[in-house]
Amino acid sequence: MKRILSGFLCWSCCLFAVTIPREENLSPLFLDNGIELWLKPFSYPNRAISCRVIAKNPLEAVPQVFPLDCSIDAFEDELPYFVDLCKESIINESQCKISVVAVGDFEITNLVEFLKSAFEVFSLRMNVPAARMISVDPSGENDMVYLSLTYPTSFQEVKTDHDLKKLWMLYLLQSVVEERFRKTIKDTDGQWILTSQAKYMLPYANSVVRAKQMVGDDPSKMLVACLSAMHEIKSTGFSEQELSDAKAKLQKNLVNFYQTNPTNSMLADYLASLCSFGAGYPEYSIFMTLSFQAISEIERTDVADLLGSYFGDASRRVEMTVPPSINVSVAAVQEVLESHKTDHIVLSLKENGNNSGADSARELYNKLPLTEEEGGIIYQIIDTVGNLGEFKLWKRKEEINTLGSKVQHVHPFKFLEVVFNTPHLKQSMIKIEDSFLSQKWRGFFDGTDQQPGFTAKCEREFARDNFAPYIVGFCQVVKANPEQVRHFIEKKEWEKLVRFLIKLEN
Repeated sequence: MKRILSGFLCWSCCLFAVTIPREENLSPLFLDNGIELWLKPFSYPNRAISCRVIAKNPLEAVPQVFPLDCSIDAFEDELPYFVDLCKESIINESQCKISVVAVGDFEITNLVEFLKSAFEVFSLRMNVPAARMISVDPSGENDMVYLSLTYPTSFQEVKTDHDLKKLWMLYLLQSVVEERFRKTIKDTDGQWILTSQAKYMLPYANSVVRAKQMVGDDPSKMLVACLSAMHEIKSTGFSEQELSDAKAKLQKNLVNFYQTNPTNSMLADYLASLCSFGAGYPEYSIFMTLSFQAISEIERTDVADLLGSYFGDASRRVEMTVPPSINVSVAAVQEVLESHKTDHIVLSLKENGNNSGADSARELYNKLPLTEEEGGIIYQIIDTVGNLGEFKLWKRKEEINTLGSKVQHVHPFKFLEVVFNTPHLKQSMIKIEDSFLSQKWRGFFDGTDQQPGFTAKCEREFARDNFAPYIVGFCQVVKANPEQVRHFIEKKEWEKLVRFLIKLEN
């Protein structure tokens, strides 16, 4: 497989678009009641089976996925209880499309008959009536307003590497928009309602805002705020930092689905996501390998170009639940939608190269305060600690503590910027790292009884969530890899971060 995959990837680099092979030995079938089956004989491990029941509600962002992993000998006894559990647990079962994925050491004909009998408890799958675009339910709690704002998503089968790249562009766009919506809800004193999570790999079937807030003067406050946020993101786009955060989230999720030699269980999880989203069934190893490659190549302009396609005005669906005492009509919601249209906005970041996400990230980073005097104090501290012997440094301990207190408030990134953009200070930091028994190095990070060290400053800013917005801008200044710096920040590996910066050859 590795040799075939390597050859495939080399070939893919030479052509404009490459067809991704389908998963071998996979049999899609339908039962009489409309339940879709994806069955793949695969014996790793032997005499085992992994089954996934997927309930996809077209109005929800992600499906419900119910897993069963057991030996093939126990499957006959386990399945009836498993089906009953699924039947009881599926939310709004009559609205859901039900699918079953099975991967394991079985013979297809026998398994089909067995599944047909077990899943007879589900009624015939009928076409779900189209949801109303605006719904207002005046039967909610006395003091809460609930909002659901939905942008449905459709996607074609993944057949080529271009389709795959577009798939992950959509995922990243949804992530960026969702984070904007989350912040918007928070700014309106609302509370974001988390979507029930399944082990799911692909973009959402619907981009959804779900939130609630206490009744106030304007029950449409959250809706207006979210529509305004969509207007803003279509008008001005988003930063490289936002895209970088979305990529980190995506890559972290993909790792949960990756194994060099996938087991029955891993393949069942993989196929369950594909079956639910309607992305076809591309071959696992090639899909995963090309995905990591495609994600690294996606740029901000690629993602922004999809905004108009997937967040159109006509597709917006609003559901509100309000207390009986609050007068909110469908006509009033329609009026809000009419006054917040965005289809006319055409964002083309390619035409605005001078206003790129990189510039935005740098501009944001430059807002972190650092005076000329503070820069001079940082220079004096690092120069003194790096170039004086231990005895002379001990005699000037009080002076160093006093200087340190004057820059204790400075953001760690600005402190590091002064050090690593000044060749003499970078050499001084190398001396601190190489000091006898690393006493200077430990003092730099751990501080003293009178003065906190660099670690305490980093922990302070981390607790404030005050690193992520400035990573890209900082890395532009010191010419570092943002993903590597982000890794150290997320792991709170402050010493590794500084050692990494020391080794940069700028």
